[in-house]
Formats: sequence, structure tokens, C-alpha cells
Amino acid sequence: MHVTFVSQCERKALKRTRTLLDRYAIRVSGQSWMTPITKEALEEVHFCLRQSATRQTAVACYHNHGLREMRLLWVVGRGDVFGPRGELAVGTRRKPRQPPPLWAQTVALLAKASGLAHDLGKGSQHFQDKLVQGTEPETNQPIKDRIRHEWVSMKLYQTMRSAASFEWQSAWNAVRAGNGKHDLPFDGGKRALKNASDAVDFAVLTHHGLLGPKRVRDGGDFPTTSEHTEREGGEGDDATTFTAAGPLEQQVLHDLAKATERLMQKSSELPDDPLYWRAATLIARASLILADHEVSAINCLRGAASRKQVREEVFANTATHKQGRRKGQVDLNQKLGWHLSNVGRRAQEIVLNFATPELPGLPPQSRETILARSHDPKFQWQDMATAYLISLREQAKRPTLTFNLAGTGSGKTRMNVKALAALRNEEEPLRIAAGFNLRTLTLQTHHALKQELRIAEHEIACVIGDQFSRTMHEVLSNTDEDSEAPILYETYGMPDLLPEWLEQLAVRKPELRELVGTPILVSTMDYLVNAGEPGTQGHHGHALLRIASSDLILDEVDSYDPISLAAVLRVVQMSGLFWRHVVASSATLAQPVAEALFIAYMSGVSMRSALYKVSAQVRTCFLDNHLAAYSTLHSTAQEFEIAYADRLEQLVRSTQQQPAYRIAFIKEMQTPQEDSDALERLAFEELAGKIKSSVETLHKSHRWEYMESKWVSFGLVRVATVRTCVKIAKQLAKLPNTHVTAYHSVDLRLRRFHKERRLDLLLNRMDKLDGCFGNNALLEDPDIRTRVVNTPSKDVLFIVVATPIEEVGRDHDFDWGVIEPSSVQSIVQLAGRLNRHRLVPVEKPNLAILQYNLLALQQKNRVFTQPGNEVPEVQAYTSHDAKRLLGRDAGKIDACLRFGVDGQKCLFSIEDDRSINERLQRPLKVLQGIGENPLAWATQCHYREYPLRQSEAKRQFRVGLNDREDVILEEFDPQSGLWNAPAITLSKSSPANQYWLADSLDQILAEAAKMETQADKINATMFEARDIRRISFDHHLGGY
Repeated sequence: MHVTFVSQCERKALKRTRTLLDRYAIRVSGQSWMTPITKEALEEVHFCLRQSATRQTAVACYHNHGLREMRLLWVVGRGDVFGPRGELAVGTRRKPRQPPPLWAQTVALLAKASGLAHDLGKGSQHFQDKLVQGTEPETNQPIKDRIRHEWVSMKLYQTMRSAASFEWQSAWNAVRAGNGKHDLPFDGGKRALKNASDAVDFAVLTHHGLLGPKRVRDGGDFPTTSEHTEREGGEGDDATTFTAAGPLEQQVLHDLAKATERLMQKSSELPDDPLYWRAATLIARASLILADHEVSAINCLRGAASRKQVREEVFANTATHKQGRRKGQVDLNQKLGWHLSNVGRRAQEIVLNFATPELPGLPPQSRETILARSHDPKFQWQDMATAYLISLREQAKRPTLTFNLAGTGSGKTRMNVKALAALRNEEEPLRIAAGFNLRTLTLQTHHALKQELRIAEHEIACVIGDQFSRTMHEVLSNTDEDSEAPILYETYGMPDLLPEWLEQLAVRKPELRELVGTPILVSTMDYLVNAGEPGTQGHHGHALLRIASSDLILDEVDSYDPISLAAVLRVVQMSGLFWRHVVASSATLAQPVAEALFIAYMSGVSMRSALYKVSAQVRTCFLDNHLAAYSTLHSTAQEFEIAYADRLEQLVRSTQQQPAYRIAFIKEMQTPQEDSDALERLAFEELAGKIKSSVETLHKSHRWEYMESKWVSFGLVRVATVRTCVKIAKQLAKLPNTHVTAYHSVDLRLRRFHKERRLDLLLNRMDKLDGCFGNNALLEDPDIRTRVVNTPSKDVLFIVVATPIEEVGRDHDFDWGVIEPSSVQSIVQLAGRLNRHRLVPVEKPNLAILQYNLLALQQKNRVFTQPGNEVPEVQAYTSHDAKRLLGRDAGKIDACLRFGVDGQKCLFSIEDDRSINERLQRPLKVLQGIGENPLAWATQCHYREYPLRQSEAKRQFRVGLNDREDVILEEFDPQSGLWNAPAITLSKSSPANQYWLADSLDQILAEAAKMETQADKINATMFEARDIRRISFDHHLGGY
């Protein structure tokens, strides 16, 4: 390609840029270069320019695109020097800065007043004594306050405000003498926030933590003062807590009085609308928290302090000397007046950043690549849907909730990004945050977006779970799948030059450059969920900045159980609050989940509409690979319910006309006698026996010729739990001519990585070679070929026994499958792994659905649980028999099974919907702030009751060698930090040669020993287990 570089750099950047560009191109003027160049060399130039870019840098690169067009490729440095298509202004004039919206002005005042008042309570005698005590080496242990300083701050500010007197000592005297110093405002927490006074009180009171209780059992979910007053084990009495230790600068009190007066004047014209004040409070509080963290990190150390010094001037915090002769010592840091003034100023500024972030979006070239038409007929539906969404730009700008219901293998991931690029106007920055339930899916999508849509490294960042996941993914593929421990926010990406306000925040947290600065963020929901959880403090503020400036993608949104979904819905609400577009995708998106998404989004849009004083309306779009794209406006959940049901009915009618790619039969089973003494053993024997016979039947129907006189098939057996997975794999390995592997989450991490990488390669069956459709990788793989040749029989079976981790996020194509039922959605999702790429119409069943699962055979009361929706919180299902639940013995399997036909759903789908609906009712009420407790969203217990991940601890194990070179297993003790030998059963599977994709322990240990860091060596040889009381470990199949 031929390119032209144009530089408008200044000062030192001018010489640096000229030196760099002279190495790659011919200088044709003082500020221009031209050259033919390869794609790789151009990427190198781009990288080097970005590495050295400053605020004096401005370089544009143009591609000679045909005879009549020079197309802008990218700009490095200050983007305002060049126009959107790379044009350079002949002359310039400074346009007056547009004033922020009226609501932003009010919220900025609210944040400023909150910042000036937020730490007034630190001026107490108790708090100042605590600070001085913390500087004494022998007594510098943290001291827990009985009454938190935020509570004292709020009471002082309330007193000053009500008395219209901002006199320091008088306010302390009045609070100490008053009877209401322990009373919760907002009518004791029983009503919503409805005015500016409520808003600023709430922001001050909760800037370090939400209201109590921590748990519902502590007295329901009504707000309490349990986390702010009378804290168990806290120190300090009323006499010292409500007595000033010294004077506060008069200028701070004057500024607080002035800010309060302006705030009350502005708010007097506003209605007492809970939607308005909730929205204003959320934004102001997040700004206050970010400002407080930023200012508190500033070092103002001044040497040793004494109690006499504290009586003369009050302080806000302490800090540790990082260097010099006092290195390691703790001293008083910031004066309280200085701290309050700076936090108030920064909080006001950050509110304006929420209103107008001005963060970098994708460049025009990247947007064009995303919106480019597809040459594959299979994806032409995307081009038509994209064109339709682009036409919506010309209509009134409205927040849009898009449902992508395209079928399995139709390119939903790519279409999600296309949809947002199509909806966003060209003059608006295109920024995207994509959230996923599984780490594997996160890594896959990050890789796919870079490869398929050619998104540059500096335009996309990925948030993954831990350093080992990152290390192994960089080798080639992906790693962990559904670990539920909180992620460490390991990021990688390389953002361009960022606005100064974000650089200020990133001084304390450098990862914000990737988390907030990059145009596209691909992340597990573990990071984004903080946007909807005010109690996570700084993480909440940072994630909210990302959501406020980005459109949102939720892939496979129905893969969350209702408890986790409640956490995701809070993020959707925040997207609505900032009028950002949202795309939710799944081929099996059931009506209860879709309605919950709409309610959450509508509640956020309603808050934003209240800020602008306009009526709330949401535009919903429906996309799929069978019907034309369609959109409509909705103001109520009832309107949406009708529209979604109508769309599903049309989609079902269209789907019914498609060929059958998956046909199922129900494998009949015999339930053991209830009074049997060996019920569990008989139940497992029945399960294993029916799986074996199903495997033999399906192989005969779907085997294909691998080589002359050799017939093979690749099958999937999906079971509910890890223990069942390993035990079934052992049973199937006893079958002749069968090669088995177990795929689950309790395997050694390095072995699981290799297993996933191999499965991704082998079961990608999209290509065609010598008329053998989709089997290239299988035919060419040396390990499979050796196993086929060495197997004496003409029939060879390859089987993956997996837990539900195979259902979502794995792009695998099996010949046939067997499923132990857990939910109707799991049946449809599992069917999506069969005939996925080849899409060859079938006449014989390729899926066996077991009539009962193991728990049903064991005569349990609730059997569709973990996984499944038959949880203790809802009424038990009326039947556990798959024949009755599905209402048929065999038939075509597609989304119709989940959605129903002609308005009639199967009993399984009805029962699942009932369970989901019942469990979402409470969190949806809290989300909307309706019901008897409108402030439930402000309590800690709500977020503990509805977390994204359950917090139960995992047991961690690792494989190692002892002094005699014997394989041993050790368990990590979090209290001592040591690895100890646990009470665990070690077993060697036999025959080992029939285990497929099962690296030996010797291989794992040898590869781990070559890794660079000790942390990676440990991670490679470890596994985690949860809810398993009796841990066993098989050398080839992992823990169970």
C-alpha cells in the first residue's frame, strides 16, 4: 500500500516525530512523508508513534485508496488537530465551550457540597486522637470507630443547613446536645430520596459504604444505622465523637455555605421526583468517591506531629514516608480544610466528565471495517440488519435495547458489534463494553474481534481473571471457564493519549487507562458489574465511567441464573441511566429474561428522562437470521411483553420451516425401588447403562468413514456434576474401541488449557477437503490417526464427557450427543454443539435425552438444581420425567422447544419460566425503587443477597513430587499460607491408553517446571473445588 504521513507536532515532539518517520518514509516537505509500505511495517510505525506520543504530538496517516480517494487510517496524539476525515483546517477560531446540561450543573453543585461536607466529622476529638495514635510505632494498629465519621459529618452538615449558620463550634455543640444524633434521615429510611437535602445527606453518609443491614436476617432489608452507629467492637463515646478537636479554616465553611445556598436555589425549581434525585445522587456520589480517592492519595507529609499540633489544626488522614530518614514511619498528612476544598472541587469536575466524557472512540477506518458487507451468504442477514439499524440513525435519538436472537453458528458475536456501530452516529465516538459470563468466552471474543474485524491492539482491551489465564492465552488459546472467585482485573491493551481528567485518575490506578480509556473493552461481568453496585466504592466509580461512555453488549445473557442475573440487570439499568445502547444476545432468550432486561433498562432510561424532564421511551430492536430486523417504541413493560411474544411467535414459525439439524429421542429408564438399601449405587448403574446403550446406538447412526474399513464418530455426553462426569468417563473407557476424555472445571489448569485448545482445533468443522465436509482437522491429526489405526475394530468412538461448561462459549461440532437433563435451555444449548458447523440435515436422531437425571433416579425431591431452576425458593416441579416434561418422545430440537409452538410451551419450559419469574420479582422491585421499601437499593444486604458470583470459598489443590519423586497432592491453607497434604484419594485410571486428550502428570509437571514464574508453575499444576466434601483425584481425569 501507499501511505502519506502529515505531522502537526510542536516543540520536542516535532524533532522526535521527524526522526522516526524519516526511517520509514521519504520526506516530501517539512511536515509530510510518502512511501510504499507493508501492513506490518505500518503497524510498527503506528506503534512507535503511540509509544512516544505526548500532548504536542499530532500525526495523521492516509492510505492512497484508489485513484480518487485518500482515506484517513489513523491519527496519533491530539485528535482535534485533524477533522473526522483527516482534513487540516486552513484557519481556526475558538468556539465558546458549550455549557453542560442543566441537570449536570445541579449535580455538580450537589457533588461539590457533598465533597466540602463529606469529612467534617474527622474534626472530632476521637478521630484526631486516633490519627495521632496511628503515628506512634508501638500503637499504630487500626482502630474501629463505634460511630463512623461519615455519620458525624452528615449530622454536622444537617445542623449547619437547618440553622442557616455555618459556624464550626456552634454546630458541634448543637449536634452533641441534640436528641436526634443517632436517627436515620429519610423518615428513618422508609421513603425514597426526594430533594437536594436528601441527596447530599445520602452522598456524605455513604461515601465509604452503603447503609445497613449487611444481611437480610439482621432485620429485613429496610435501611438501618447498624454500619454507621453503635458498631460492634468500635471505640469512642459520644463525648469525644461529637466534640471538635480544633478549628477548621473559615474559607472552607464559607465555600460550603455558598455551595449549599446555590444548590438549594437551583433545586427549589425541581420537583420532588425520586427518579430525578436517585439519578442525581448516584452520579454525585460516584464523583465524590473518585475525587476522595484521588485527593487522599496526594502526599502532603510534613514531619512528626503531636497532640498539641492537632489541637491547633485538624487533619484528614495519615501517610507513610516512602523515602528519606523517616522512611516507613507514619505521620499526619493532609489538613482537613485542604482536603475538603480539593475533594469538593474535583468532585464537581468529575460530574462534568460523567455528563460529557470526551473519551476516544474507534477511528473511521475501524468503523468501516466493522460495517463492511459480508461475502459469505451465511451472514448476509447481518448486512440487511445493519442497513436497517443505520436507517434508524435519522430518527429521533433514543436509547435502544436490541435483542439478537440469531441461531447457533450464525455469527451473533460479530453482529452484536455491527449493531452498535450501525446505531451510533458517525460524529459520535463509538465505544463498546462487552460483558461475558465465562472467562473462556471473554478470551475467545477478544481474539475474534481482533482477527475477524481487524481491530487494532490499542483500540481494544481485555479484562481477564488472573495472570495464569493471561499467560496461557498469549501462548495460543484460552483457559479458565467459570471460576467464580472475584477477578483481579488483569488487563492488557494499549490505549492512545487520553484526556487529562482521566490521566489524573490513572495516576493512582494505572489500569484505568485500559479499563476506561480504550474504545472497546472485552470483559467478564465481574468488572462491569461494579457499575451497578454502589457499595464497591472506587471500583463502582471506575466501572460507572466505563458504562457512562460505552454502549453495552451482553452475550449469552440467559446463561446466568436469576440470582446472578439480578447483578447483570443493575448494569443494564446504569446503561439506561446514561442513555447508552444495549445489545443482549442469545438463541434461547426466554420471555422472563427479556422482560427483566427491558424493565431494568427502562428504569435507567426513566431516571435519565427525569433529569431532562422528558417522557421516557425505549426503542427495542429485534434481530435474527430468519426474519427481517424490526424496531418499535415502548413506554411500559406490558407493551414490550406483547411485542416480544409476537416476535417469538414469528421466529418459531420461520424456524419450523428450516431443515432438521438435530433430532432427539428420549432414552427410557427404570427407576430403582424406593426402599432399596443400595439406592445410590443402583441409580448410577442405571444412568451409566443407559448412557452406554445410547452411545452405541448414536454411533451406529452417525459414524463416518475415516479411512478404508475404519468408521469413527465424535460424541458428547453432558452430565450435571463433576463427580458424575469423572465416574461416567471411567465407565465409558471400559467399552471396547472407545477413547474418552473428561472436560470439567476441577481438572489441572494446564491440562484443561491443552484440552480446550485441542478441542477447539479438532472440532472446528467448517472446511471441506476431498468431498469430506468439515473433517479436515480430524483427518490430519496424528494422534487421532494413530488411535484409529491401532484400534483393532473397524468402529472407533471418540467421546467427550463434559459438565455444563460445554454448553455455552464452546464453538465445537460433535456428531452426536447424550444429555442428562437439567433445564429445557440446557437441552437446546447442548443441541447447538451438534452438527454446528456442517449443518447437514439429518433423518435419524443425533441426540439422546435421558428420561431421568441421577437425582431423580435417587428419588430426591428436587432434581433440576445446580444446575437447573428447581431451587428451594420455589415450588417443586410437578414432574421429573423428561417424557412428560417435553411432551413428546422424539423430534426436532431447536429454539422452538424453549419458546413454544402456537403459544403452547412444553411443561419443562413452563416450569423453568415460573421459577425464573418468581426469583426475579424481588430484585426487580428493588431495582425500580418501588414497593414498601424504596431504599432497599441503598442497603448492603441487597447486594450480598444478589451477587454475580456466590462467595463460598473454594478449596485449592496442587500436584507435586515429594523427595522420593512420588506424585503427591497438597491443599492450600489460607490461614497459614502453606500447602499441606490433605485427606484425599489418589487413583490411576485403567486402561490409561483409552483416555484421549489426557496429558499424564509427568507431562504436566515437566511443562510447568519450564515456566518462568513460581506463580505460573503453581497455577499450572493446581485445581479448585467447591461443594465437594470428599475430594478424589484421578491421574487422567482430574479432581472430583
